[in-house]
Amino acid sequence: MEPCIPDSWDGFEVAVKHGRATYHIVVQNSGNFQRVSLDGVELSSPSIPLVDDGQVHEVVVGR
Repeated sequence: MEPCIPDSWDGFEVAVKHGRATYHIVVQNSGNFQRVSLDGVELSSPSIPLVDDGQVHEVVVGR
């Protein structure tokens, strides 16, 4: 996950479907997009593991 957004934006949100699962992604324009959390747990890499489990997952990128 390496978003590229204008400095004037605070961030953005998007919902992405993966099979039956939904990923609610919040990108915060903090200048540090290497911090990624999935369902409240910080990930060790900027990659988001996608699972088709029918659940809604929360992803936060930045801050």
